[in-house]
Amino acid sequence: MSETAIEGQQRKKRRFRFKAPGLSGWILISIILGVVTGLFFGEIAGKIGFIGDAYIKLIQMTVLPYILVSLIAGIGSLSVREAGLMARKGGVWLLLIWAIGFLVILLMPLTFPKWVTASFFTSSLVEAPETVNFLDLYIPSNPFFSLSAGLIPAIVLFSLALGIALMNLKTKGAIINACHTISKALVAVSGFMVKLSPIGLFAITAAAAGTLTPAEFGRLQVYIIVFIIASLLLSLWILPALVSAFTPFSYRDVMKRFQAPFLVAFATGNLFVVLPILIEGCKEMFREHKTKGEDADNYVDVLLPVYFNFPNLGKLLIILFILFAFWFNGSTLPLASYPSFIITGLITFFGSLDLAIPFLLDFFRLPADLYNLYIVSGVITGRFATLVGAVNLVVFTLLTTAAVTGLLKIRKIKLLVYIGALVLSLTATVAGLTLFIDKTMDNPYNRDIAISTRELYYDAVPAVVRDERPEDPPKRQFERKMLDEIIERGVLRVGYRKNSLPWSYRNNIGELVGLDIELAHLLAGDLGVSLEFIPYEMDMLDKDLLQRRFDIVMSSILTKTYSGSHMNYTESYMDISAAFVVPDHMRNDFESIDKIKSMGYLKIGYVSGGFNLSLLQSVFPRIIWTEIDDMSEFFGGNRPDLDGVFGSAESGSAWTLLHPEFNVSVVKPSYVRYPVSFVTGGNDIDFTNYVNRWISIIKRNGQFDTMYGYWVQGKDKPEDIPPRWSVIRDVLGWIE
Repeated sequence: MSETAIEGQQRKKRRFRFKAPGLSGWILISIILGVVTGLFFGEIAGKIGFIGDAYIKLIQMTVLPYILVSLIAGIGSLSVREAGLMARKGGVWLLLIWAIGFLVILLMPLTFPKWVTASFFTSSLVEAPETVNFLDLYIPSNPFFSLSAGLIPAIVLFSLALGIALMNLKTKGAIINACHTISKALVAVSGFMVKLSPIGLFAITAAAAGTLTPAEFGRLQVYIIVFIIASLLLSLWILPALVSAFTPFSYRDVMKRFQAPFLVAFATGNLFVVLPILIEGCKEMFREHKTKGEDADNYVDVLLPVYFNFPNLGKLLIILFILFAFWFNGSTLPLASYPSFIITGLITFFGSLDLAIPFLLDFFRLPADLYNLYIVSGVITGRFATLVGAVNLVVFTLLTTAAVTGLLKIRKIKLLVYIGALVLSLTATVAGLTLFIDKTMDNPYNRDIAISTRELYYDAVPAVVRDERPEDPPKRQFERKMLDEIIERGVLRVGYRKNSLPWSYRNNIGELVGLDIELAHLLAGDLGVSLEFIPYEMDMLDKDLLQRRFDIVMSSILTKTYSGSHMNYTESYMDISAAFVVPDHMRNDFESIDKIKSMGYLKIGYVSGGFNLSLLQSVFPRIIWTEIDDMSEFFGGNRPDLDGVFGSAESGSAWTLLHPEFNVSVVKPSYVRYPVSFVTGGNDIDFTNYVNRWISIIKRNGQFDTMYGYWVQGKDKPEDIPPRWSVIRDVLGWIE
C-alpha cells in the first residue's frame, strides 16, 4: 500500500476519533441525564437529593474565605492615587450602571402574570417578622463571628476597611502576596469542587425533575423567560449603547471587538476565564484611538480586575429571583421594603450567589426550599447572567478609563437619544413580555376544590345532622351527671355553627365537615357513642345550655372570663388571629391601624358572638360595625354595602379559597391572637374537666396537630397525594 493511501487512512481514523467532552459538555450531559432520570423514576429520584445538598455545601465551602482575601488583596494593592481616581471617576459610572440595573430589575416583576391565587392559612401570615439587627448585619464587631454566621455585608465591610488600611503600608507586600497565595489555593479547591459539578447537578436536576409539579414548573418558566429577556436587553442594547453615548466608541465597535469573549463567557458560564481577553480588548480599543496608551493600559489593568470583585449586573440581575420568589409564594414585596431590598441585595452580592440567595430568602422570610428552584433555573439563567457580567465589565472599564484619560465627552443630543431609547425599549419590553406571558401561559384557578371537597380525616362515627334548631328541648335528667347521661343515652349532642369555614361547614356532597366537626367525631369515638349535631344561635346559647339542649358546643368559640351563668369554657385548644377580609386591591390599606384610620369612615361586618365589639369600637372609632349571621352573608354578595369583614385569619383564608378576589389582611404590628374553647353547660364541672383532659391528650399525641394541619393549613393526607407522573409507573407499570 502506498504511503499516500496509508496517510489517508490515518487521517480518516483521526477524523472519526471520539473526542471526550470538556467540563461544560459533561455538565450539559449531566443535566439532560438528570431530567431524563427524574421523569423516568418520578418521586423515587428525590431520594438522591442529599447528593445535591452535599455538592452545594462543598461549593459554598471556600466562598467566604475567598471574598475576604480577594477583596483585601484587590483593594490593598492599589496606591492612594489609583484608589482616588477609581473612587471619583469609577464611582459615578458604578452607581449609574447599578441604577440602570435596578431599574430593569424592579420593572420586570410587572410582567409576572396576575394569576388568581389563594391559599390556606399559614403561620407566617400572623407572625411578626424577626427584627433584623442592621448593626450586626453590616458592622463586624467580631469579624470571626461574622464569618461563622455568614454575614456577607459585614465581611465585605471588614475586607474593604482592611484593604484600604493596607494602601499606605510600606510592608504590605507580604500580606498582599499571602492573600494572593491563599486566593489561588482557594481557587484551586473551588476548581476541584467544580469538577464534581456533573455529579452534583445531576442529583439536583433529577430530584427537581422527579418532584417538581407541573404547576410549579409552569411558574418557573415565567422567571426563566423574564430573566432571559432582561439579560438580552441589558447585554445587547442598554449597556453597549451607554458607551456610544459618552465615548467615541460606537455600538458596533464594542460588539465587534468583544463578540468572541462574550460568546465564550456565555458558552462556559465562567466570567473569570475571559478576564485576560477583556482586558486586552479594552487596551486595544484605546490604542486605536491613540489615547495615552501606557496610562490607559495601566488604568485598564487596575480597573477591570478590581471591579471584578464588585457586584456586576449579571450578579445583580439574579436578585430578580427574590422578587419572583415573592410572586411564586403568592405575595409581593411591600413598597416600604424596596430600600432594604436594594441595599441588602447589593451588599450581599459582593459575595457568592450560593450564599447570597439563601441569605436573602431567609432575610425576607421566604421558604428556604425555593433555593432548589433557583439551582434548577440557574442551569439556564446562569449563562445569561455571565454574558451580562462580561458586558458590564467592559462597559465600566471603557467608561471609567475614558473619563480618566479625557476621552469622555457628554453630547446632549446623544444623551437625550439614549435616554429616550432606554425609556422606549423598557416600555416595549415590559408591555410585550406581559402580553406574551398572558397569551401563552394559562393557570386556571382550582384552589376552591381543595376546601370544598375535603372529607373527614379520621373514621367518622354515626351522626345525625340537624339544619334547624328544634323548638322543644329534649327531656333531660338534670340530677344526673352529664357524662353518665351521655354514655347511657349513646348519643353526644353537639352544638355547631353553620357556614363557619374551616370549623364546621358542608362540603360539595353535603357532608358536615370541618376541624370542630372532626374533633366532635373523635370525642364521640373515645366515648363510644354516636353524634347528633344541632345548630345554635349565639343569643340563645346560654338558655340552650341551661336546658341541656346540647352537651357541648364545638364551634371555635372565643374564650371569655364570663359570658353566661350556664356556660362553662373548657381549656383553650388553639389560638386564632384577628384579621380583616377585604377585596384584594384593598389588602395593603388594612395592614396598620394608622392606614385604616386614614381611610375615613368604613362599614365592616362582624360575626355575632365573636370578637369584643366595644374593644373594636375603641380601636377603630371611624368604622361602622355591622353584625352579620355568618361569613357567607358577605361573600354571597348579599351585603354590597360592606367594605369588608372582621374575623379570624384562619377562617378568612379558608373563605378566600372559595372567593379568591378577596384577601386576608392582618393588622401590623399588633398580631392579636385569641384563645378559643369548647363550651359545656349544666354547671357540670366534671364533664368540663373530662373534656379538658381529652384536649390535653389529643394535643400531646399529635392528633390535634394532624387535624389542624389538614383543616386549617390545607395539608393533604399522605395517602391522598397522588405520586408524581413517571415513566416507570405510568407508562411501563413496573411499580404501583
